[in-house]
Amino acid sequence: MATTVEVLWQATGHVGPHRLHPFVPELPDRLTRDGDLTLAPEVEKLVRHVSPATLGRLLAPARAIRPPRGATTTRLALANEDSPVFVAPGQSVVASCFIDLDKVLEAFRGTGAFPWGAHHHRMFHGVEKFFRPGEHHPPRPLAHLRRTPFRSHGVRLT
Repeated sequence: MATTVEVLWQATGHVGPHRLHPFVPELPDRLTRDGDLTLAPEVEKLVRHVSPATLGRLLAPARAIRPPRGATTTRLALANEDSPVFVAPGQSVVASCFIDLDKVLEAFRGTGAFPWGAHHHRMFHGVEKFFRPGEHHPPRPLAHLRRTPFRSHGVRLT
């Protein structure tokens, strides 16, 4: 049965089990009519009544060896707290700017000064979290740089 489900999965372009499920009752008919699939009657009955969870379990080995595609890799990189490109806390900084909008406008109309401590607390939380990924990925040492022919203004790269 797993082989049959894998053929159905391949015929639909490797969609996920929950997206594949609505097409399962119809696909075996089309594939057998075109000669791409031959099913025993007992296997056909089981395949037609398979649940999305069972499809997921049957397809797990095939899906494990197939690389992720599309937005999956991007979404994981941007949503992973340990990633150096984790940008989710930036929304707290933006939210703080909107919360403090009246205070900022007042400051611009007056002296132009807006003390750092006058920001909403979400600003501090967002800045702290936004720059946190850099702590987990420290910059490489300068040893990998070669000497440059221009003057380095007192910085020695050894």
